[in-house]
Amino acid sequence: MLAAPGFAAAALGRRREVIFPIGCRMLLFPEITVNSRSTAPGTLISKLEESGASRIRAWASAGEDWNWGSEDHRLEADDRLAVVATRAGLAGCYG
Repeated sequence: MLAAPGFAAAALGRRREVIFPIGCRMLLFPEITVNSRSTAPGTLISKLEESGASRIRAWASAGEDWNWGSEDHRLEADDRLAVVATRAGLAGCYG
């Protein structure tokens, strides 16, 4: 049951966002690219996380492999973020 949403997303070619129902809640697993016009470049990863609402699980510089951890990394334009969040957490922190 937990694998079905991920399998369906992969089958439809929607690999940038996966949604998992957990009880009566939904957890979102999007891949977000840092926009150069946003306030995110220069910000520490740890400053973007909201306790209980969103977590950044991994990050990658443009064209590089994923890095796991490193909450002290300062974001740059075109960095990619692998996020896990509730709908409210995603809208509040990254919307």
